Amino acid sequence: REGKDPLISNRTASFKEPQQLTKQVASLAHEAKMMNERLSSTLWIKHYNFTAATVDEEYVTDSLGYRPVAFPIERKTSSLGYGIALKYNFQKHSIAKLSLEKSFRLPDADELLGDGLFVNTSPELLPEESINLNIGWLASDISVGKDGRFSSEPSFFYRDTYNLILYRVQNNIGTGQYNNVGKVRGLGGSMDVKYAYKNFLELNGNATYQALRDWNEYNGANRNQT
Repeated sequence: REGKDPLISNRTASFKEPQQLTKQVASLAHEAKMMNERLSSTLWIKHYNFTAATVDEEYVTDSLGYRPVAFPIERKTSSLGYGIALKYNFQKHSIAKLSLEKSFRLPDADELLGDGLFVNTSPELLPEESINLNIGWLASDISVGKDGRFSSEPSFFYRDTYNLILYRVQNNIGTGQYNNVGKVRGLGGSMDVKYAYKNFLELNGNATYQALRDWNEYNGANRNQT
């Protein structure tokens, strides 16, 4: 991200410096089929690489007056994720699914660099790290009447997340910043349904419930009130 301002002032110090965000994800997966292909498994490993070169500001008072001074910040992280997914076909229209993964979510450009208006920069932002468990069951193409077909997929999920990236409003002035929340646990579930009539009508619906809770016991030296 680069920019030019012909009327640059002492209040746009960070605008003078280019800011860069680089994300790379490399993965390797292995799929196996067993029990006459009724059971399939997928194992994977992922390498996450994240580099951010941005700037922050601090206000100083010197011979030029009270003004912001920009200083560069560089952050690099390298993380390894992995997981397994299982799928079992009980019969023609019934499939059970299970997956377990250690995953990372790398910050987006707007989360780290801001948008220049409502979102301030967050140069110290870290990737999210989470343990994810998903369980589901798909019942598909069940005959309803003469020409109808019905499918449903209830699922359950559990998330144990460190450094959750969360937007917080600052000082009630309409601007905010993305921060890391230390430890968040989440439980939830969803239901997907589909009804199809012949080849010209299809109805889809979804309902999702999730409950996220902050489990960080302390904020700095103080006990966490939330």
